[in-house]
Amino acid sequence: MEMHSTWEAIELPLLHAIRLAEIEGREPDLPGFFDERAIPEARAASVIDRLREGDLITGTFHKTMGSVFPRFFADVRLTAAGARAVGMWPSADPAQAFIAALEAAIGQADSQESKSRLSKALDALAEVPAAVLTGILVQASMKYGPTP
Repeated sequence: MEMHSTWEAIELPLLHAIRLAEIEGREPDLPGFFDERAIPEARAASVIDRLREGDLITGTFHKTMGSVFPRFFADVRLTAAGARAVGMWPSADPAQAFIAALEAAIGQADSQESKSRLSKALDALAEVPAAVLTGILVQASMKYGPTP
């Protein structure tokens, strides 16, 4: 049996659905989300449990007698980690934050030449291990401090 991650297919889209509900000022329709994807209740319950245990979502979840899937939800929302996972908040990792800022700069560059140079820098950074890049960024920020 082939093992694969459900992150891209289930967890991340669910986090995006919760984000959308937050923006619209409503509770997310968790049962509807799982029903639309034909995800069995037991698996849906484990997805919710995993997201809660991973500190990606928070809220009140109550199960009824004999049910594996919660039947009552209240105040379901993303945590800080969940907001980072869907791109609402910047990464807590300096390397990821720097890469995201560089990608944004590429998107906002006013000339093809600037885009090309920034893209080359991004490609070069992709070869640097994240831990090394994080170390460099932390050292630079300690030495030079924040920039205006």
